[in-house]
Amino acid sequence: MTTEQLTNEFIKKFKNNHYEMEIGKVKLLTTINRWFPPIAERILKKM
Repeated sequence: MTTEQLTNEFIKKFKNNHYEMEIGKVKLLTTINRWFPPIAERILKKM
């Protein structure tokens, strides 16, 4: 993700009063964590 993409997504969500933002690959990790928490935990431990 480029800095421009990150900035655009941040500004768009911030203007809509969303202060917790899942941007980029974090969106996928959030979904995995919702359905399969142990898998998400393993992914985070590898980082």
